[in-house]
Amino acid sequence: MSKLLVVDTETGGLDPARCSLLTVGAIVWEDGRMLAEREWFVREPRLEIDPASLKEHQVDLRVVAERGRSTADVARELLDFARPHFLGERIALAGHNVSFDAGFLQRLFSLAGGDYETHFSHRLIDTSSILGALSLAGKISISSRGLSEAISYFKLPVDPARRHTALEDARVTALLLTRLLELIRG
Repeated sequence: MSKLLVVDTETGGLDPARCSLLTVGAIVWEDGRMLAEREWFVREPRLEIDPASLKEHQVDLRVVAERGRSTADVARELLDFARPHFLGERIALAGHNVSFDAGFLQRLFSLAGGDYETHFSHRLIDTSSILGALSLAGKISISSRGLSEAISYFKLPVDPARRHTALEDARVTALLLTRLLELIRG
């Protein structure tokens, strides 16, 4: 597994069984390099939003309605985007609390009538877990494993106007992954 698809999602809530997927950001990452990036707005057949979630991200529901693509289109385009970089392999995901994002990608494929398991590896790389392990090992002194804390701790460049958008958070997570691996490698 030399390449990873670093993903971030912005959603209508915390529960992928109930809440809508609004945006997906994806970065093809290989050994510290970002090879390609893309973001999609997702227009689900029926919008399910927990109002509290709208305070956490910068997704404008009007933009989702205007620019959003169907779940089938986004699922197909995501595979078309990633597949050339993962020839013959299932796509390995990485992210910050990546199980959350993987749950919403599973929702996307389910709504699109596709099979997530066929295309994506069950192996996930979670930068939040890596932060926790490095903290336990005494390699870093960080009080929280949140992405905002990691950005501050490692002084990662992030566009504050785009923070909490799927693509910008995927970008900064890819930078964080690179920094964490540099620490591990010594």
